[in-house]
Amino acid sequence: MDNDLKAAVEEVIVAAMDAVLDKVLEQDPFDIEDRRRSSPLHTALMPEEILRGSHFERRFVTPFGGVWEKLAKVIGEKTFGFGANQHMIVGRVRQGCLDRIQRTLDELEHTGPDGKRRVPDWRKELQHVRGGGGRWQDVSVNCDVYVSESSALPGFALELKAPQPNSDQTKVSKEKLLKLYCMQPKQVEQAYFALPYNPYGSREQYSWWPPARWFNMREDSCVLIGDELWEKLGGTKSYEQIVEIANRVGRRYSRRIYEDYLGIPRPEERA
Repeated sequence: MDNDLKAAVEEVIVAAMDAVLDKVLEQDPFDIEDRRRSSPLHTALMPEEILRGSHFERRFVTPFGGVWEKLAKVIGEKTFGFGANQHMIVGRVRQGCLDRIQRTLDELEHTGPDGKRRVPDWRKELQHVRGGGGRWQDVSVNCDVYVSESSALPGFALELKAPQPNSDQTKVSKEKLLKLYCMQPKQVEQAYFALPYNPYGSREQYSWWPPARWFNMREDSCVLIGDELWEKLGGTKSYEQIVEIANRVGRRYSRRIYEDYLGIPRPEERA
């Protein structure tokens, strides 16, 4: 990453941290009396600092999915020239392709007469659904992130989800990707189901089961996990640089979190 891109990434992370602190300090502060009324046993058994930490974490983690999308947009925009969140792509798809997409999703979700479900295989599925004919239908797909050299040129679309997505949202993403690849004239060069990081380590070790109903998470070429995503957007070691920037920002906010929110000094300042 060059300095301009690092600064843009830092700006997104700083804005997220400012919003979280505003939430927990001003809009929705921790109230020990309210917690005693709602959870008397927890409050009696756990130190207040732990309860405060839990309150903070919930208000930090929930909105962070949007931060990943913003980071992907900013990095893609700086690298390629154009980036957008919640970008609508409109094109034409033959009715037979749409029918095949629906049948494929049904076979992945439900067992057949033999008591078995279809095993996901992106290459075979894509080849099959593209073979549909019939009348053209207007179709629109709203993508989490879209990146291109310009808004007028086909680029690549991302369905960017949490590292452990649920089955329903993964199904929706699969349908979107299949529709994008069936559009004529071509509206995207590539489309991916993407996760911002891998809590399991390597791609081969990824084992969260809900998305495995829809994608072969270890082998499908349309899946990007962790480093693969960020290198696609920003080049080699982009993810490591994002983490380095986050560590630097985190150190700046440490004092406010300990002193203003938890009401205790930072560990390194305790006697």
